Amino acid sequence: MLISRIDRQPARREPLVLAVFSFRHDAHLVPGLLANIAPLAHGHVAWDDRDAEAALSSEPMRRNLLLAEARRLGARWILAVDPDERFEDRFAARLPEMLALGEGNLWHFNFCEMFSPRAWRSDGVWGGKSQMRLFPAAAVGAELSVPLHAGWVAEGDGFMRRAAGVNLYHLRMATPARRRARRALYAAADPERRFQRIGYDYLDDERGMVLTPIPKGRDFSPAFVEDHGLWAADPGMVGTPVPDPLEARLAYVAQAAAKAGQAAAFHAMQDLCAASPADDDLPHVAASLALTAGLLPEVEALTGAMLARDGADLHARMLRARARLRAGQSAGAAEDIASLTRALPDCPLVADLSADLARPGADFAAPGAQWRRWVAGAAECREGTGVVSADIAVIVLGFRAQPELAEAVASLLAQDAAAEIVVVNSGGGAPEAVLAEHLDRIRLIAVEEPLRVGAARNIGIDAARAPIIAFLAGDCTAAPGWVSGRLARHRAGAATVSTPVLAMPGAGLVARAANRLKYWVRSPTTPLAEVSHFGRSYPRWLFAEVGAFPPGLQVAEDDALNRLADTVAAPPVWAPEIGTRHRDPARLWQLLADHRVRGARRASHPPFRAMAGKADASTRLAADMAARLRGGWRAVDADPALSPPARWAMKLVQWLAARADRSGVAAALKRLAISDAALARASGDPAAVLAMLRAAVAGDSESWRKALALGRAEARAGNTTAAETALRRAQALAPGSQEPLAALLALVAAEHGAVAALDAAERAALAAPRSRFHWQLASDAARDAGQPTRALAHARRALCLAPDLAAVHQMLASLHGAAADGKMAAFRSLASTRLQASAARHRAR
Repeated sequence: MLISRIDRQPARREPLVLAVFSFRHDAHLVPGLLANIAPLAHGHVAWDDRDAEAALSSEPMRRNLLLAEARRLGARWILAVDPDERFEDRFAARLPEMLALGEGNLWHFNFCEMFSPRAWRSDGVWGGKSQMRLFPAAAVGAELSVPLHAGWVAEGDGFMRRAAGVNLYHLRMATPARRRARRALYAAADPERRFQRIGYDYLDDERGMVLTPIPKGRDFSPAFVEDHGLWAADPGMVGTPVPDPLEARLAYVAQAAAKAGQAAAFHAMQDLCAASPADDDLPHVAASLALTAGLLPEVEALTGAMLARDGADLHARMLRARARLRAGQSAGAAEDIASLTRALPDCPLVADLSADLARPGADFAAPGAQWRRWVAGAAECREGTGVVSADIAVIVLGFRAQPELAEAVASLLAQDAAAEIVVVNSGGGAPEAVLAEHLDRIRLIAVEEPLRVGAARNIGIDAARAPIIAFLAGDCTAAPGWVSGRLARHRAGAATVSTPVLAMPGAGLVARAANRLKYWVRSPTTPLAEVSHFGRSYPRWLFAEVGAFPPGLQVAEDDALNRLADTVAAPPVWAPEIGTRHRDPARLWQLLADHRVRGARRASHPPFRAMAGKADASTRLAADMAARLRGGWRAVDADPALSPPARWAMKLVQWLAARADRSGVAAALKRLAISDAALARASGDPAAVLAMLRAAVAGDSESWRKALALGRAEARAGNTTAAETALRRAQALAPGSQEPLAALLALVAAEHGAVAALDAAERAALAAPRSRFHWQLASDAARDAGQPTRALAHARRALCLAPDLAAVHQMLASLHGAAADGKMAAFRSLASTRLQASAARHRAR
């Protein structure tokens, strides 16, 4: 039965928002739901399913009826929800701003599966759940037809998907009994796992579980009172629950591991190992997951068993060496590294392990020091006699020895806790003169060529000894407690620590306005839900897992690495008490010029790059900049020390700066559109194509795709040196992308041979170790170089990163077959076949 009600009329110029939901076994939860959504929706459309005869009625039928009725009533926006869900209270304040961004958006919410009345599960697939629940009525097109787990919009073409930054709490999972019932219900309703690749066994598997309490300021109302009911149909009325097959378990392992759920994935993988003890490849996946999760005794046990079975297992030995290094077991690590060195002389992977082993006593001034891999030209290291040994190293990033560099170093030396200080200055200048009074207490790396920030960061990581790494820009200073605060957070269990940006002491009105505009998402007063987690410090082991900062990017190199870090480590911990002071322009004309330049740089990166050449670019840019400006104004309003005139003046300065920023982005977007057009026109006469591509790259130096296209064109023209330069540029911009590396390896193999290609492939895999493509390419290169054992090791590393991909299993099957290991070839071929069949079922649903 369809029920609809309009509770209040929208205000003038306010769009009508209607909620839609259906209920049956959870009917008693509807009053609480209605109270929760009352501030959000003007009314609702509901389907009362209590008269249905089938144990599970048709979900598409119910949703299509709800959507049709909401549109008939004139809804401009639709809010989809279930009776066992609650939006956080702050959504009401956020909603007008979301709607103001226009009807071209589909809004996604953080879907928090409550494992207790006050905490949700946040590891692995649980922490990464997102649901699209607010959408314009115009997005409702084709009728829904997928029986289970489908979205509310059949096709989202032409709409932008946005994150609401709002939690949606799901209460059904809050008791073990309901979790078991949910698993059994879906396992019975979807016995072939056609509608969910990862299956359902994980729903009530608590191994590796991490719970996150509802944070302050993100609660929901009305409060929920647990009734211990099941709120669902009897699974026995639907069918017979069956356990997940191999392919579903592998899909779950892959998805959990991709979302910082390595511990949970490890336990699932151990189940598969136990179920198939003769499969020698699966323990490699389990050991790799255990290493990333920090379960070092488990790594030792698994790799020990693998090496007892096959002492020539290179991948197992590399895993054990990495685990022993992370555990501080230098003697055991040295044994494994010595064995690897005998088996793989001149291997970059082994050299990297050796450098980590030697780090406590390394000579960073030596010609072969590890940090020199990031430098092509002249560079030198000057070691001060008073460089301290500490738990944290701070990499100070200088460019052309700016005068402020000395103040940055002085702020670290004045801290209440000691830090190992490494200054990396590129682009020449006179760093020794600028830092003269501090030289005895720092390690100074001076590089003649100008470097992008990512390369300078990587040099600093390689040239430091400490187990925790932090960074300080040369135009910043560390506020008191900066070092000790980070150490305290890391020692308390934080993997990465993010921090706010403050204005310099004594900064004038213009500089303070600039600070609040640029860093309103990184202010000590920023609500946790809106914090942007930058300015991070990291444990050294994390770089072995995720690789290096992209050395070619002009900006956003930290964003690229942070995205990877968040797939293997716990969420960043925000430390509002740790302040980094940034030097902002003091005069208005300087500020406006600075923001035009910043806007031009930002245009090359998301979300702006996608706007280049689009008809609605101006509208989207205006909406984005308006949101930034509102954030800056909120940061000004949050400062109680400001007088009303000062607050008004700062907001005016921010408005002017936002206009300058917008003009910089707009101008750069026009240049990008011209560059994109040049790339699109690049066809026909080879000489003309080269000219167009060179122009495209000159107009868009941050695009790896354009650099790749130029590299391929240069190679076709026989310009091998220029081709290699362009391809390496593409790789430096996107170290984890497959296409630039594949093109580079083909060129290197043709020009320098298979061994050189193998070396290049392994170096690339070191820089982007989370890319299974890179390990597959390295495996192919090792095979082509006549090193089958090495090829097998790299293929196993690819399997660890993508255990659910049929192509990786087939690759291993071929390698096992070439080694006359019929048993293992059969295992991998069977897994490949089952994964292909599962993929076909999902495509056909």
